[in-house]
Amino acid sequence: MAKNYAGQGRWFGLAGLVLGGLLLVACAGIGQGPPGGGPSGSVSPPPIVTGPKAFVLNALGNTVSVIDTVNNTVVATVTVGTSPVAAVLLPSGAKLYVANLGSDNVTVINPATNAVIATIAVGDGPVALRALPNSTRVYVVNENSNNVSVIDTTTDTVAATVPVGDTPVALAVLSDNSRVYVVNALDNTLSVIATSTNTVTSTLPVGLEPVDVAATPGGSKVYVANRISNDVTVILTSNDTVDATLPLPGAIAPNVVAVTPDGTRAYVLNFTSANVSVIDTAGDTVVATINVLSGPLAVTFSPNSATAFVVLPLDDIVTTIDVGTSSLQVNIVVGDEPNSIALTAAAVRGFVTNGESDNVSVIDPNAAAVVATVPVGDGPFFVVLQ
Repeated sequence: MAKNYAGQGRWFGLAGLVLGGLLLVACAGIGQGPPGGGPSGSVSPPPIVTGPKAFVLNALGNTVSVIDTVNNTVVATVTVGTSPVAAVLLPSGAKLYVANLGSDNVTVINPATNAVIATIAVGDGPVALRALPNSTRVYVVNENSNNVSVIDTTTDTVAATVPVGDTPVALAVLSDNSRVYVVNALDNTLSVIATSTNTVTSTLPVGLEPVDVAATPGGSKVYVANRISNDVTVILTSNDTVDATLPLPGAIAPNVVAVTPDGTRAYVLNFTSANVSVIDTAGDTVVATINVLSGPLAVTFSPNSATAFVVLPLDDIVTTIDVGTSSLQVNIVVGDEPNSIALTAAAVRGFVTNGESDNVSVIDPNAAAVVATVPVGDGPFFVVLQ
């Protein structure tokens, strides 16, 4: 029997909108953790680690599995809050922040020691979070309380709570640290937060049910995926205005948008229509629609922007796309119901969380093959790499 991921944040939460006919159910059926600070966390005895780590959020087990990426073994299991669904590592590498959807808090982990160093109460239903590039603050989207918690990473306290629109579900941060863009799914808007004051400076109309947002690496544009209107809204950040609305031919239920590292392409994953729309960011035109085997749920890119790796949970596959030609390359069979993917900095290995089989597939991107399978906790849902 498939596990119940209803309301478990952005990845399977948005897939659940399609698979289960749900409408942004945030915490239905998920038990609440202790009030206030939540659990203090525990760590298993740490062996010697020989390489960088992968941090795997186990949404149903309320833990984070820490994998040594050289030996492909779990070296620690960290207890966090209820239903961890999203995480961000500070660009400085000093701390890992884990959003716990069910207990309404954020667990802070020291990546060097795998120890929990703080638990921060935030708003109702934290589903996504991002760090400023300068590592000074983390912004947490709370979909049920319609606000954003701003965490000061020096003190690990909430420095501000910013009201936004109805049911915020995703956010993007500009590379110059100046602004945060939050999509509000149920009132079809985008809130622009100035980080200097932590106030909303603009509220922009976008398409119907915006569910994801991404900024270009240089920060000149922001792209919003609108799930019901099947289009993408393009925002110019120079004056925070809507520059264009791009229909996506053949697309049904776009649920993820991501920009290549070189900023030349925006990939939009359309779950119900089982295809990927490719946008040329220079002219903001759709230059390709790539059919895949089934509904795509997550995507990442090689550092040189040459290859896209797209997760297909219904077929237990990661499919690769040549970004230059927009052509399919190979299918890599992974575990049961994959839901997230991350590549190492040099793209030597990829780590894929498999939500149903409770493991992580380690892939060699060059050989297009699984080289290891690592058992983790219950319901692995998201992975972050050092």
